[in-house]
Amino acid sequence: MMTANPSTGKPADLTAHNHISSAQIYKVLPEIARQVAAYWETTHQRVCHNPCALLGEDRLTITLEDALTPLEAAQAATEDGYRALLTNVQREIDGVYVQLATQVERHFHCYVGALDVALLPQRAAIRLELELRDPPAYLAGAAFESSCR
Repeated sequence: MMTANPSTGKPADLTAHNHISSAQIYKVLPEIARQVAAYWETTHQRVCHNPCALLGEDRLTITLEDALTPLEAAQAATEDGYRALLTNVQREIDGVYVQLATQVERHFHCYVGALDVALLPQRAAIRLELELRDPPAYLAGAAFESSCR
């Protein structure tokens, strides 16, 4: 993410020289997962239990358990049902993508690329994977979990 340096007016790369401590990461990850879960609850009137975030070297994964109704989970367990439901869920998740990407870039000092969505019918869950581009060196080999099972 590029912005202007207030003192010089020249572009400043926000990913340069930034670092976040492990304690800060473990504080931010559950907050991000809860915000996505709150979005889902607001739009679907479904409480997601144990929203979970996993930050890796080049990916942020968020899992929302119980995001699908029992009927949706059964539908997602079939090939045709999975594809149809996935298309709908992807469209709905697009509503939170910009806000989510902005938070991730601000907190973790990297760029956000593609968003992949998967359904986990056996857990009635939705899994979001955000691609992290140009991650800072402190994420090399990283695997930070927040309340993941």
